Amino acid sequence: MTTSVAVRATLLACLPLMVLAVMTGCVTNPQATSEPPADHLSAVDVMPVPRFQAQPRYPREMLRQHISGAAVIEFIVDRDGSVQRAKVVSQTNELFGAAAVECVMKWRFNPALRAGVPVRCIMTIPINFACDAQ
Repeated sequence: MTTSVAVRATLLACLPLMVLAVMTGCVTNPQATSEPPADHLSAVDVMPVPRFQAQPRYPREMLRQHISGAAVIEFIVDRDGSVQRAKVVSQTNELFGAAAVECVMKWRFNPALRAGVPVRCIMTIPINFACDAQ
């Protein structure tokens, strides 16, 4: 299996985790004071659905040294389906964290809906980088 295939397979395997992340972390606009955050599954009628997921770029230095790793990224799926405020929650190496954030910022979703209205949703997703030479 090539490195890009391994990363793609990892992303596909993470799809159920993305749903779980949505189920446990959906929020409406955090600046809104008229309504509480939609942080429970019962408050969101439709979960965000990925429309486009860019493949992460394997950090060249890590690939050259045959080092595998991972990063956990937290981000907001905005009402228009774009990704906002992606940040590293944990990482095995800064290079993996940077590559994962760069990748996630390119992703696009059909946004979460509540009562037929798009809402912002916080998601947390792991991205694994597996080097085949290990």
